[in-house]
Amino acid sequence: MNKVMTWAKPDSPYAKMYNPEKAFHLDGNEKVHTPVGSWRIHWSSELSDAMYALAVDGIVELWWLSTWQPYCSQILDPMLGWDPMLVRCHHLVRFCHQMGT
Repeated sequence: MNKVMTWAKPDSPYAKMYNPEKAFHLDGNEKVHTPVGSWRIHWSSELSDAMYALAVDGIVELWWLSTWQPYCSQILDPMLGWDPMLVRCHHLVRFCHQMGT
């Protein structure tokens, strides 16, 4: 499910840069439920699988920096097929404070 870009005029430099044909295909589509509500999540399994493979091979560390805390390990990791023990979750408020924002 890749959406057609409608906000940029055809002659805009953004039209070429944000062309959906250059984007990762959003083939993941799940509705997730939390104690505060339910949301539809779309993602690229090609991209998420590649990122996870790099983490499994020890090439990168995966860190969630998300407003979804504390749901990363309970909802997002399983949805993506990621081992929550391999993916870290950074507390957003503490991170923003450390960055001075």
